[in-house]
Amino acid sequence: MLADACNFESVVNAAWSGGTMAYLPKSGERFTYKSFGGSVCENLEAAADADYIFVFYGTNDLTDQVPVGSLQDPSASLEDTQNSSFYAGMKFGVNKIREVNPDANIIFMN
Repeated sequence: MLADACNFESVVNAAWSGGTMAYLPKSGERFTYKSFGGSVCENLEAAADADYIFVFYGTNDLTDQVPVGSLQDPSASLEDTQNSSFYAGMKFGVNKIREVNPDANIIFMN
């Protein structure tokens, strides 16, 4: 529907059910790939070719009590299982996108 409505050439859905912005190590059910940064890393080729990247995050972070952190938080890494925050995960994912596609329009929604 999005491709048709917006006249996009193609659409890649890189979302994972239950994903959070930050890596959340509290549960055996949640692994690094369930984070925004993990999703970005798994889809770098698609991100490199994208004109628009829509990021839908926040609900699972709130439900799973992910710390919000602050804009001053350092960028997280996929190996960082300590002190991970919403902002740190967001910075990591955005930095990865910018490495492969500095001109992409990144649109955050929740």
